[in-house]
Amino acid sequence: MSKSNTVVHTQDLGDSQFRDVTVYYEKGGINYWDYSRKPMGIYVSVTRYRREGAIRTWSTGQKGDGYLLIVPLDRYRRRAFTDTTEAVKANIEEFLGRWDAGDPDGVAALLTGQAEPAAAAA
Repeated sequence: MSKSNTVVHTQDLGDSQFRDVTVYYEKGGINYWDYSRKPMGIYVSVTRYRREGAIRTWSTGQKGDGYLLIVPLDRYRRRAFTDTTEAVKANIEEFLGRWDAGDPDGVAALLTGQAEPAAAAA
C-alpha cells in the first residue's frame, strides 16, 4: 500500500462526472490555499472531476470537494494509514452520506471508531 496516497473509492456521478475518495499521509507544512500550517497526519479527501476518455478536468470550489484530518500524527504509522483506509472502504456509503451532509465531526468519528455506522446501530 502506498505511503502517500491511495484512492479508496471512485463513484460515477453520471454525465462523465466522477468522485474519488482518497486516503493520504501528509508530512505537514504550508497549506498553499491560505498559507496556514497543515498538520501532520492521515487525511481523507474527496475530489469531483469530469473524465472524457483519458482527460480529467477539475475545477476549484466545487460542492463536496475537500479534505479532513482524521488521525493527527507526529510521524508516519503504517497501521494508522491501513486502519483509516479499511474504515473508509468498510463504511463508504455512510462516509459519503455524512460527507455530503457536511458533518466533519461525524465523518471523523465514523473513521476512528468513535461512532458506529448507522447500519450497525439499527
